[in-house]
Amino acid sequence: MGPSEVERFVTEPIERQVARVPRAEKIESVSREGVSLVTLRFTWGTDMDFAVLNVREQLDNLRGNLPDMASRPAVLRTDPSSEPIMAVSVAGSSDLATLKDLAETVFKRRLEQVDGVAEAALAGGLEREIQVEVDPRLLESYGFTIQNIGDVLDAANQSAPGGRIRRGRYTYALRTLGEFQTVDEIADVPLGPSPNDTTGAGNLVLLGDVATVEDGFRERESIARYNAHEAVGLLLFKESGANTVRVSDRVEEVLDQLRAEYPDIQLDVAMSQAGFITDAISNVVQALIFGGILAFLVLFLFLRHARYPIAVALAIPLSVIASFALLDLANVSLNIMSLGGLALGVGMLVDNSIVVLENIFRHGQAGAEPDEAASRGAEEVQGAITASTLTTISVFGPIIYVEGVAGELFGALSFAVAFALMASLLVALTLLPTLAARWVAHSERTKLQSFLTRTWWSAVRYLGAAAAQLFKPLLDWFDGVFAIFAEWYHKVLETALDRRAHVVGFAAMTMVLGIGLAGMLDRSVLPNVDQGAFQIRMNLARGTALEETSAAAERLERVLLADPGIEAVFTRVGLQEAVAGVEDEESGLHTAVVEVRLADGARTEATLDRVQPGLTQFPPGALTIETGTATALGRLLGGGEADLAVRVRGDDLEAAWMHARNLEQLLQPVPSLRNVRMAVEEGQPELLIEIDRERAAAFGIEPRRIAATVENYMSGLSTTDFVDFDEKVPIVVRLPEDQRRSASTLDILRVDGIPLRQLVSARETVGPAEVRRLEQARTVTVYADAAGGLDAALTDVRSLLSANPAPRGLRVEVGGENEERDRSFRDLAFAFALALLLVYMILAAQFESFVHPFTILLSVPLATVGAAVALWVAGEGLNSMSLIGLVILVGIVVNDAIVKVDFINQMRRSGMVLRQAILEAGRVRLRPIIMTTVTTVLGLTPMALGLGRGADLRAPLAIAVIGGLLSATALTLVVVPVAYDLLDEARRKVRALVGLRAVGVGTEGAVGAGGAAE
Repeated sequence: MGPSEVERFVTEPIERQVARVPRAEKIESVSREGVSLVTLRFTWGTDMDFAVLNVREQLDNLRGNLPDMASRPAVLRTDPSSEPIMAVSVAGSSDLATLKDLAETVFKRRLEQVDGVAEAALAGGLEREIQVEVDPRLLESYGFTIQNIGDVLDAANQSAPGGRIRRGRYTYALRTLGEFQTVDEIADVPLGPSPNDTTGAGNLVLLGDVATVEDGFRERESIARYNAHEAVGLLLFKESGANTVRVSDRVEEVLDQLRAEYPDIQLDVAMSQAGFITDAISNVVQALIFGGILAFLVLFLFLRHARYPIAVALAIPLSVIASFALLDLANVSLNIMSLGGLALGVGMLVDNSIVVLENIFRHGQAGAEPDEAASRGAEEVQGAITASTLTTISVFGPIIYVEGVAGELFGALSFAVAFALMASLLVALTLLPTLAARWVAHSERTKLQSFLTRTWWSAVRYLGAAAAQLFKPLLDWFDGVFAIFAEWYHKVLETALDRRAHVVGFAAMTMVLGIGLAGMLDRSVLPNVDQGAFQIRMNLARGTALEETSAAAERLERVLLADPGIEAVFTRVGLQEAVAGVEDEESGLHTAVVEVRLADGARTEATLDRVQPGLTQFPPGALTIETGTATALGRLLGGGEADLAVRVRGDDLEAAWMHARNLEQLLQPVPSLRNVRMAVEEGQPELLIEIDRERAAAFGIEPRRIAATVENYMSGLSTTDFVDFDEKVPIVVRLPEDQRRSASTLDILRVDGIPLRQLVSARETVGPAEVRRLEQARTVTVYADAAGGLDAALTDVRSLLSANPAPRGLRVEVGGENEERDRSFRDLAFAFALALLLVYMILAAQFESFVHPFTILLSVPLATVGAAVALWVAGEGLNSMSLIGLVILVGIVVNDAIVKVDFINQMRRSGMVLRQAILEAGRVRLRPIIMTTVTTVLGLTPMALGLGRGADLRAPLAIAVIGGLLSATALTLVVVPVAYDLLDEARRKVRALVGLRAVGVGTEGAVGAGGAAE
C-alpha cells in the first residue's frame, strides 16, 4: 500500500480512535509505504502505564476495521532517551564481510550481555547471500518461471525427523537429511522435465542450465565509516531506566577485553553520551568545591581568624552530606541538575551561620560570657534566619509543580537546594552556638576536656593565629577599607532618610529601565548547550543511489576532518536502524547521518564557522546541522527538530506541498534564519505499472499473478536458507543486476506464456514519499533555525507570511520552540507569582504584620534590575534557566531585608526612636549583609563562568542570581530603610485619621512586633 492508501485505511481510523484516550495532548502521524506511525503525546505528569493500557484498549476495539493485510498495531513507549548512547566502530585488516560476521557473532552478543544494554544494532558491512541469477529467455524456452525455481529449491532443501524404529533391545530415531551441504550442490538441483519438450525424451533440466549460482553478498543498503575509513558500526541502546554513565563504563570494560582477545581488530568509541554527562557532572562538582573555597576565603577576610571561618564552613560539608540522605529518600538521583542545585546553594549554606556567628561575637565583644553570648546571639536571630530560610525554600515549592520542560528540569534542583538549606539552618542553630561557646572556655571546663579535644582546639587556635599573623597586612588594609565604606554608607543612609522622595524616584526609574532592558533580551526555551559534538543529516534527492550518497558523504567527511577542532567523524549512509522498528525521521539510500566529535577545548560554534565555507558545495537544504538543544539532550529537555516550524495545513496535499515549497524559497534568503528545509520532499520517482484488467481477464490471468511476477523478477524471490554451521545464509532467486535495473526487462517478461507488455502499461511519475498529519489534518512543515534571536526570527517569518497569504483551503501556522517556550514562560510566571505569595505569607506570620512584608518584598523588583543587566552584559537571554534564577531570587534577596527589618523592630521594642533604630540597624547589620551577599556571589561564580561541558546549561541561572543579588543588596541597604520609614509614617497618619490608638507605640513612635495586624 502506498502512503496515501496507508493514510486513508490505517492512519485515519487509528487517529480517530486514540483521540479518545484521556490526557492525550497532541496527535502526530506519518504514513509511509506499508507503514503507519502514529505518535500520541500526553500532558506532563500522565501515568504512562495507564496511558498505554488505554491506548491498547482503543486499538483492540478498532482491530476489525483495519484492512486484512494490516498487521496488529504495536504500542511502543518512546522517548528521546531511547536513542543510541554509544556507537562503536569495528575496523581492521580483514574484509568487510569477515568484520560484519565477527561483529554480529561475537561483539554484538558480548555487548548485549552487558548489564543495562538493551540492544546492539549493526550498521554497514557486507552480508553474505547466495544469489541464483536466472536467464529469463532460457526460463521461457524451457517453460519454467522464477516461482517454479523458488518452490523447487525450497522443496530440495529440507530435513525432517522420520519417527523411530526398533532393532532388538534398542530404539533408533530416524532423520531424513536433505539440506544442502555445499553451495555447489545448488546448481545440480533438478527442475524436472521441460514443459516445452515436445520430443517426449523427458530429459531433466538442472538449475545450472537456466541460472548461475554465486556465493556473494546482499545488495548494500547501508555503509558505515569512521574517520573516512569504511568500518562496521555497532549502535548501543540502553535499557529503560539504566544509568548511561554506568552502562558506558561497563561497555568500555568489555571493549578492553575484546581488544585484548582480537588485537588485529580496531575497536573505537565513535560516539558516546556518557562523555558529555561525565564532564558535566565533574564540572558541577568542581564548581561546588571552588565555590566553597571562595566562600571560606571571604569569611577569613571578614573574621580575621581561621577558626571562625572553619566553624562556619562546617555548614557546607555537613549540609551537603545531609542533603544526600534526604535526596535518596526523595528518590532523586545525583545528576547535572541536582548537583547543580547544591552548587547553587553552596554560597547560601553559610548565610545562616554567618548571621548567628556575627551576632554571638557581637555579644562577646560587649562583655558577655561565652555561654551567654552563644545563647543570646543565636536566640536573637533564630526567628530572622528561620524566616529567611523558609522564604528561600518556599520559592522552590511552586517550581516542583510547574509542568513542561521547566518542571521536569528543575525538580531535582529544587529538592537539592531545599534540603541543603534546611540542613544548614539546623547546623546554624545547634552546632555553631555549641562550638562558639567552647572557643573561649574557662579553665575548669578545659581540665574536663580530653587530651585529643584540647590538642585539636589548640591546633586550630594556633593555625588561626599563624594565618592571621601571616595575612595581617592584608587584613588590616581590608578592615580600613571596610571601615571607610561603612562610614560612607552611614552618611548615604542619613541623606536618603532626609530625601525620601528622591530615593523612591530613583528606585522607580531603575525598575523601569530594568524592565525595559529585560524586554530587549532574546527569549528561548533553553540556552544553547555546547556538548562537544554535533550531528549533520544529509538528505539528497530521492532516488539517489547509495553509491552517490556515499560519495557525497565522503566529500563532507574530508571537509570536517580537515578542521583541527574535530577529533572524530562517524558516518552512517543509507537505511538506518530504527528504534523499536520505526522512526520519525525517514532514512533511505539518499540519506546519511554524520556524528562529529570535537577535540577537548574546541567550541561548536567556532568549529561550524570554520567549516561553513566547505559546506556550500552541497545543494541548499541538503545538510541539516543539529547542535545543542537540537540533539538528544535538547529533545530530552523538550526541544524539537528546529527552532521554528512553519506548518501548512490542508486536505489538498499537492497544494499544501506547493505552498510550502514556495515558503521555503522565500525563507531561504531571510538573514535571521538558517538551515531552512522541508520536512517532506516531493517524493520518490516511480515507474507505475497499470494492469489492463480486461486483457488479463481475456487471457484468464489474475491481476495478483501479474503483480507477483513483476515483484519476483525485479526484486528477487527469497526462497530458503543455506545452513553453514550456525549461520543461515539466504538463497535469493533473481535476475542479473543489469536486467533488474533496466526498464526494458519488462518487455521480455511473460506471465503464463503471455508477454507482460500485452497485459500492462507503464508510465513515470513522482509518488508521495510520506503523508504527515498533525491533529488529524494533513500537514507539510518547513523547518528553520534562528541565526540570532528567536524573537527576531519569529517577527521576520510572521511578516513574510502576512505578505504571502495561503491559498484558499490552506492555513499556515508558526510553531516550534516558541510553543514550548511560551508554555514554560507561563508556568514560570505562575511560579513567580505563587512564590511571592508564599514569601509574603511567611513574612506576615513572622512579623505579625501586613505592612512590613511589603517593605521586605521591595527587594524583589530591585533584584530584577540587576538580573536583566547581568544577562544583557553576559550575552544571555531570557530562557527557562534564567527565569528559574528570577524565581529563586524571590526567596534569596529578601533575606538581607528580613535581617535588617527584624533588627529595626528589636531596637524599637527596646525604646529606640524610629530613625535611630534604622541607622543602628544599618551600622550593626551591614557587615553580615555584605558577608552573606559576597559568599553567595562567589559561591555561584564558578557556575556563572560557564566553563566546561554542560556548564552552558546552568550559567544563565547563576548569572541571573548574581546580578539580581548584587543590585538588590546595593539598593536594599538604602531603599528598604526608606520604605520602612515611609510606610510606618503612612500607617501612623492613617491611624490618626480614623482615630485609632497605635498599639504598642510609645511617645517616640516605637512599635511592638506583636502589634495589631496592619
